Amino acid sequence: MAKRRANGEGNIRKRGDGRWEGRYTAGHDPDTEKVIYKNVLAKTQKGCKEKLKRAGLPQIWFHDMRHTFATVALQNGVDIKTVSGMLSHYSAGFTLDAYAHMTTQAQRQAADTMANILSGAVGN
Repeated sequence: MAKRRANGEGNIRKRGDGRWEGRYTAGHDPDTEKVIYKNVLAKTQKGCKEKLKRAGLPQIWFHDMRHTFATVALQNGVDIKTVSGMLSHYSAGFTLDAYAHMTTQAQRQAADTMANILSGAVGN
């Protein structure tokens, strides 16, 4: 199951109409479990940042969320080809280059798991 975003987490983006939008998570509906989002609009990026800061909310960029998604997905066993497709990367090789440190960690965990299995089999 995907990790739920904490209250107050959000991002800032420029809308097609030229205004800046700060979107953040305001909570979760207890009946439907759906995330409740709130928006802050401003004429400038700075204005949007100031409104979010006054509300005590952190700024998170869209790209940061993509990176977090890819990292968490790879850490939890989602294969590199699937992650690459979901991020719309032009190739799985590009994704692998960007997140090789995550697959190395997964390989280390797999090797440790196999070592434990094999040491148990040899010990009997």
